[in-house]
Amino acid sequence: MKPPGVAFETSGSYSTLVSDLHRAASRLKSFSRVLARKLAAHPDAENRAIRLRLTETIRAEDGSRHPRRGHVL
Repeated sequence: MKPPGVAFETSGSYSTLVSDLHRAASRLKSFSRVLARKLAAHPDAENRAIRLRLTETIRAEDGSRHPRRGHVL
């Protein structure tokens, strides 16, 4: 049984712990990417500068080396 507040359990080995941490980091990165896209597309995000920064952040996280300036989602 997991203690309260623990997102996952490991078998105790170092390699399993590293693997579990890598998986958790990957899920967090995916979640932040989805959240950034939703915020950029939200109707309340009328400020073009905010949408532009979010778009550039998304492109940077997706591996694009040179985000296209001026392009908005």
